[in-house]
Amino acid sequence: MSLARIGKGTFMIELRQLGDYNVYLVEDKDGDFILIDSGNGSAINYIINSIMTLLGDKKRLKYFILLSNDEREAGGANVIYNVFTPIIISHSLIAKMVRSGKGMNGEIPPAPVNMEIRDKSYELENELTLKLAYHLASPHIIAATKDIVFSGTITDVSPLPRKTLCTIETCIKG
Repeated sequence: MSLARIGKGTFMIELRQLGDYNVYLVEDKDGDFILIDSGNGSAINYIINSIMTLLGDKKRLKYFILLSNDEREAGGANVIYNVFTPIIISHSLIAKMVRSGKGMNGEIPPAPVNMEIRDKSYELENELTLKLAYHLASPHIIAATKDIVFSGTITDVSPLPRKTLCTIETCIKG
């Protein structure tokens, strides 16, 4: 378990040793941060402490992107929202399930989604490109910076040339 820089302004909170799944923070041009996923919730206190160590101020967590409603990615979403009150972003196909507490394989604590993406592709303040993808017939978002692709639970992706691929389990340089 650690907080590690994986690229310029991009950090991984590594949680596999705690029985949870990795989450990521991306710094925007204003010095605020975007959180990608929330893990399954079992290491939520470690996630909160790591975010506070890096940010110093709760208000610097501006956005929180849920790549899917999979329990491994969205299980801690309601706690993150209650502590930091970021704008939660997800695709409209995912948002309704997160709001009602429906995970992919069971229940998750319901969380508000403040911003729904309805297009197949969306640019978030020139920091991240969000693209709708389907994996095992379920909707997911793949997020990408210039150098890093975040695929969440979609772990069967080949590394891309000159890009780092980050899943809920690890990061691989292509």
